[in-house]
Amino acid sequence: MKNSKEEPQDRLVTIKTFATLWEAHVALGVLNELEIPAMLTNETFSQIYPVGFNTLGEVGLMVYERDAERARDAVAHCSSSGI
Repeated sequence: MKNSKEEPQDRLVTIKTFATLWEAHVALGVLNELEIPAMLTNETFSQIYPVGFNTLGEVGLMVYERDAERARDAVAHCSSSGI
């Protein structure tokens, strides 16, 4: 059941998934530096089922919906810069 008091901008959304845990941590670090609250999902499962095991091992990067656009831009810039 959905919490009626929850504001749409307070919902967590996945902005990107990563095949490896280290890539996800680099992106998380970028968002931390920009003071964008973020968290990783599926960290443990990604270690049990490493790269190449379908999509089960992917690590998700989640932010609040209100920060999603800014976070996507930061992660995209990081990726395009080769960081």
